[in-house]
Amino acid sequence: MKIPILAVLLGVVGAAGVPLLVHEFEKAAESAHRVQCANNMLQIGFALNHYQDDNHGTYPPDLGTLVKTTDITTTAFACPSTATNAQNDLVGDRAVDWVNRNTDYIYNGAGLVGLVNSSYIMLFDKDSNHDRVMNVVYADGHCEMLSAKDAHGAIDRGLKRRQQRDRSPIYQASQLGADYAANEVAADENYKGKAIRIDGSVSNVVGFSGHSIDVDSAHIVLKGSGRDIHCWFTGGEFYVMDSLRPNDSIVIFGTCEGLKSGTLTMSECELVGSLTRR
Repeated sequence: MKIPILAVLLGVVGAAGVPLLVHEFEKAAESAHRVQCANNMLQIGFALNHYQDDNHGTYPPDLGTLVKTTDITTTAFACPSTATNAQNDLVGDRAVDWVNRNTDYIYNGAGLVGLVNSSYIMLFDKDSNHDRVMNVVYADGHCEMLSAKDAHGAIDRGLKRRQQRDRSPIYQASQLGADYAANEVAADENYKGKAIRIDGSVSNVVGFSGHSIDVDSAHIVLKGSGRDIHCWFTGGEFYVMDSLRPNDSIVIFGTCEGLKSGTLTMSECELVGSLTRR
């Protein structure tokens, strides 16, 4: 005679243990849902990077665009912890519209072009998806689960940094170098301590040798007029620096530190805009 598994479990834990048993089942199910949710978001992150590679460094205007331009399906846009049911029979513009109206994830990359700071959160859970935690996908493609508080803090910092970057003045590397070569005091008044964008070409990529990286010395040197500009990127940006080659035309955003031990220095840098390889 076959005995239902639930009856066996009831015999083991007794009626008093049923609420605890149900709670443990719910916890296990939610844990599995969070893992599947993270897998969904990794798929979306991969599709975002694939789209960017195929569109000259530009990120898509919305998530729905991905179902028309990559192999991803609507299933990836529904968090398993929610009641959202993916409509896999939809194609073309109908699938695009469904994703943009119903996705359980928030996209943070519309309007971005070029290599983005790896700490920037590109995609994240809606607050209602999980209890007090959120999956987030960073610009470099990796996914983490954070507390909702920590996630929102990181998202807000990234958006403020992006707004600061987009509003910052842009100068030619040749101009910045020439100004410091001509008059350091006057140049400090105009640039030092300010967040600016610098448009120029790469003179040297320092600290990289084959597959090894000297993390203490790794930085980019831009060609200036009179003085070259040494650009130090934020932590974790080695993949950005390693992608650059001498004579690449780039735009860098960072804080001008003026002359440090005689070297014109930019700190907290990130590569923005399009990269042109000569």
